[in-house]
Amino acid sequence: MVVTHVESQIYSCNKKLKMWLYQPLALWKVVVLLLLVFVLLGYTLFLPEFCREQKGWMLFTNYFAQNENETQKLTLSDPQGTHAAFDEHYTSTEMGRSSNCLSRQEHSLFHKASARLGMPAELSFALAKYEEMHKRCSQDKNWTHAFSNPDPADTCDYLLYTEGPAGLGNRLLSLASAFLFAVLTNRVILVDRSGDIPELVCEPLSGSSWLLPADFPFEKLDHSVPKLREAYKEGWNDTKVIYLYLREDQNGDDRQFFCTATQQKLESIKWLAWNSNQYYIPRFFTLAPFWQQLVQLFPDVSLVFTHLSRYLFLPNNSIWDRIVRIHLSYFSSAQKRLGLQVRLHSRGDLSEFYPPAYTQIMNCLINNELLPNVSTTNSMAPSFNHKQQKPTERTTSVLVASLQFKYYEEIRILYMNNPAQDGKFVQVHSLSHEGREWHSLDQDIKAFIEMWLLSFSDEIATSSWSTFGYVAQGLGAITPHLLNIRGDFEKNGLPSCVVGQSIDPCNHFPFMNSCESESLSSEHSQWIQQHIKPCQDEGNGLQLVQSA
Repeated sequence: MVVTHVESQIYSCNKKLKMWLYQPLALWKVVVLLLLVFVLLGYTLFLPEFCREQKGWMLFTNYFAQNENETQKLTLSDPQGTHAAFDEHYTSTEMGRSSNCLSRQEHSLFHKASARLGMPAELSFALAKYEEMHKRCSQDKNWTHAFSNPDPADTCDYLLYTEGPAGLGNRLLSLASAFLFAVLTNRVILVDRSGDIPELVCEPLSGSSWLLPADFPFEKLDHSVPKLREAYKEGWNDTKVIYLYLREDQNGDDRQFFCTATQQKLESIKWLAWNSNQYYIPRFFTLAPFWQQLVQLFPDVSLVFTHLSRYLFLPNNSIWDRIVRIHLSYFSSAQKRLGLQVRLHSRGDLSEFYPPAYTQIMNCLINNELLPNVSTTNSMAPSFNHKQQKPTERTTSVLVASLQFKYYEEIRILYMNNPAQDGKFVQVHSLSHEGREWHSLDQDIKAFIEMWLLSFSDEIATSSWSTFGYVAQGLGAITPHLLNIRGDFEKNGLPSCVVGQSIDPCNHFPFMNSCESESLSSEHSQWIQQHIKPCQDEGNGLQLVQSA
């Protein structure tokens, strides 16, 4: 048989191909090579685009680099080394319990850049000393026995905190006040574990727990425990525990708490029980024994609650996981994040949908350019080049927190049916609409999640007189727009909202006493005039303001 040159070449190629196919190692190399090429192409072409869209995830890398720089700056600005010492102490403890409280390391990832604040050096040092004292006084301590059978040799003093009947915002503000009082007076704070707050937050203290055991004899903290009135009547003789009643309906005797003479007498009392639903930190600055220490701890007094809340009220891992997933799913990629919190105080039904209130809210948001105005004509939204600009780069994502679902629904329908005049897009989200306050753990969890999500906003509009809003703006270090929707707001002649004079919450019921002015120095009086102002949403209230 005659074999042509062409046939010879074909035969040779087929033979080589069969030999190559039956060599597993060579085929494996080809497969691996193709996979590597595919991965490298995908990494080069698609990953940067994906990361630009998922800005929330990229914050993780940026945060750790930024935190390293911030730590260096804080250390360099503290020549005495006190902050550096605490930073080393706190970092070492954090490394050991990072998995127990992820929010402690991660919460700053989600705040806007201007709200990623370092803790003041003096406050950091004071908290480190307090943690050491708390650990020393708690070591091998049976709290039930220590309270029922006090040890005369015990040199530590204690403050018992119980959650009273109030909304979550009031309870968080009250606990922050009690904790700061404990720091100022060197008392071990102990928290009733039967309340809801321990189910929401991480343990804040390093090396010891602030939670009381389940068998603690709270029944002994009833009316048989003397209040300030009985203590004064009995001459403070052999008094081991005093019940501080500091709620909004306290009487004149209870208000003696704010007198310098009373504070001096309380120093000899081993156990104090704190019952309050108010934010009294502005009042602490008016007390002669405390104010000089406080101004050293808080150089910017508009951020007192911000620093305390980010130390005390960090969500536990279960709740933090929900917060992160919601934020990354609905808010992280938006160009702008707006928080809106609606509560109609001083009305018969706090959760009702009131059309004039909705109009007032929208006037505030649009007139202050928190949201774009809409075009009610049939005109199309302005076009944009999708190759140069993505929809997320022109999107405002709104979180509406309200008991009443209809406020969210009305805003969503408005921007769904009408284009924004500036061509931007508005997404509206709501997580819950409970209808009313139930004071249940489930409702508190939802409220706590909403507070933290609101704190991640770039701008926030909160309802006047709302402690829920106070907590959110404080956590986020955001100056709020205060909505004028309280009571008969249509008759007060005020604008739809005003920019807040401070981030710090309002003390609604300060209860000033004549005994205080007697102990004030001229320097202290001048400081009070400059930094403590009437609240914008409560004329009789007091608020810490950094600049007059």
